[in-house]
Amino acid sequence: KKAGGLEDYQLPPQHPLEPRRHSPQ
Repeated sequence: KKAGGLEDYQLPPQHPLEPRRHSPQ
């Protein structure tokens, strides 16, 4: 369960950055 947790860690950091950039409000 370490390989899945590592990939999940790299996804959250890029996910919040995309929606935040799309939401200039």
